[in-house]
Amino acid sequence: MALPFPCEPLDRHRSINAVAESTIGTVKAEALGEHVPADIHELRRILFPYIEGFYNQHRLHSTLDYRSPAEYERNLANTSQVA
Repeated sequence: MALPFPCEPLDRHRSINAVAESTIGTVKAEALGEHVPADIHELRRILFPYIEGFYNQHRLHSTLDYRSPAEYERNLANTSQVA
């Protein structure tokens, strides 16, 4: 029986899940360490500057050929403008 929607190979989904889990683990370890925020507001005050100020701008990611997400997106934009 055919599925009513297109499916991608299971390995692709496992790979995406592994990247997401790795990202969450890294953010927790680097931004929070052993600290447990008192509430969601404290968590946001900690995570937003970490993610926007460091993680996306400066931290190198192996899945992006050891470039930061910001650098990867700049290169992608430049490549798509040329094409």
